[in-house]
Amino acid sequence: LRTRGRAGLDLRWTVCPTGGVDKISAFMSLFGGNQLHVAVLLDFASGQKRRVDELRKSQLLQHGHVLTVDTYSGKAEADIEDVLGDALYVQLVNACYGLKPKQAAAPPASVGRIVKQVEEHFRTLPADVDEFDHFRPSSYLLENRLAFLKKATGVDDALARFERLFVDLNALLK
Repeated sequence: LRTRGRAGLDLRWTVCPTGGVDKISAFMSLFGGNQLHVAVLLDFASGQKRRVDELRKSQLLQHGHVLTVDTYSGKAEADIEDVLGDALYVQLVNACYGLKPKQAAAPPASVGRIVKQVEEHFRTLPADVDEFDHFRPSSYLLENRLAFLKKATGVDDALARFERLFVDLNALLK
């Protein structure tokens, strides 16, 4: 985003995976007393609504510091991969696994979480195709970012969604 003259994540933020809504309390117990300014971005599934609401009400974090991915993906349930958008994520998975056209995942017709749909697709592939690993596409993107983004479609839409997220996160800083 910054190389395109757009708002990126403020460098004062440090990204730290915590393992989901159920682990935030333990994370805050470890690090919250160190006067850290903490915000969380959570994947969101319908079964987590109550726990996310409880976290927001708990005062463990400052008001407005619990964000959920559904807000930025345009989906009722979403993982961070959904912020990329279905078509872009599918392109990433196909490139990452080197899937042949007959094996390639296609953008789904439904609006569910893209990772779950890709997992389902991989269950239909022959045994000689590697098993789907949730982290492999992100590693591939980190290692091949420039080449992949140069030929991928849907990048501008994904960047707009991430920019919105980063603007919201940056606004939480003092």
